[in-house]
Amino acid sequence: MIEVVVSILLIAIAAAGVFGALFSASLQASVSTDQELASLQVQSLLDELRNFVTEDTSDGPDAPGAASGGTRSWRLPGDLCGCWALQTGVEHDVTARLPAPLAGRATMNYRVEVLLFDGREVRQVRARLDWTPSS
Repeated sequence: MIEVVVSILLIAIAAAGVFGALFSASLQASVSTDQELASLQVQSLLDELRNFVTEDTSDGPDAPGAASGGTRSWRLPGDLCGCWALQTGVEHDVTARLPAPLAGRATMNYRVEVLLFDGREVRQVRARLDWTPSS
């Protein structure tokens, strides 16, 4: 009888170890999926912002994206600032563009800086996604 109890105890310990390893692997796979999804969202944002880049960087009324009053009109859907997509000096909050699996536990934003490159102004975009992995 004692041998049966000891063998059941050993089997239970081994099963707990196996299930623990499987659970840990499952959590890691979930985190990897979230990281991949987050990375794809940032890349998609940067790809879309490339559509707003033109050779003409003037601020005149007939500049790309300018409305009749000289106000830039090219807006990025989901940008909470409601300003021109490449507006500098603004933290563009585009969290609303995140898909459901990341919504509520991640934020995504970007900033635009003007740099001089070979004597010309160019815009540089820095995107950032902060998220909390699911537990």
